[in-house]
Amino acid sequence: MDNHLHTEASEGAALHPPEEILQLPPQIEEARRAMSALNDRALTFARARPLTCIAGALALGFIVGKIAARY
Repeated sequence: MDNHLHTEASEGAALHPPEEILQLPPQIEEARRAMSALNDRALTFARARPLTCIAGALALGFIVGKIAARY
């Protein structure tokens, strides 16, 4: 029995999934768009106020470090 041919057929099927799998439910697509919009807003904020973002990251890191040190 030739396993090489079976392997090639399996790889071909994995490269071309059925159309039903490629279509996302509307809720997932809406969530993807919402996350993309949130990411755009965060990037805009960070570019406009880089020092505020750095200060916030340092403060958050300090707080998380203090909490983690307790446990």
